[in-house]
Amino acid sequence: MLKQITYSFSVFALLIVSNQALIAQKHRYLFEDKLDEANEIFIDDPRRAIAITVEARDIGEEFDDLWAVAIGLSNLGYFSYEIGDYRASYLNYLKALDALKASDTVDLSNQIVILNELSRIQSGDKVWKRSLGIV
Repeated sequence: MLKQITYSFSVFALLIVSNQALIAQKHRYLFEDKLDEANEIFIDDPRRAIAITVEARDIGEEFDDLWAVAIGLSNLGYFSYEIGDYRASYLNYLKALDALKASDTVDLSNQIVILNELSRIQSGDKVWKRSLGIV
């Protein structure tokens, strides 16, 4: 009888963990779909692309997915840079780096990209530096 109860409890616990994993995966797909949509429309409608990327980042925050938050912030950094908002770009990349480091996902590739972008912004011309308040 005890074996049967233990087995039933184990199956029940496995179902709960599996269900949580499915929910997390569903939200990761939703996050990725939002980023894909933002990237597709950025050239034609950068402001809308930024709004969609904020929605994607918020999905990551809602489900405590720091990797998703970091990637969302990194995309916001890229979009901000492309529209000439270097201060927002720099701040988004800094936040992305912090989130990525706090994440349970080791993603050296994106860390390198973010660090490269931060370096590029910091070494930019005087117009960029003035917008960042470092000249």
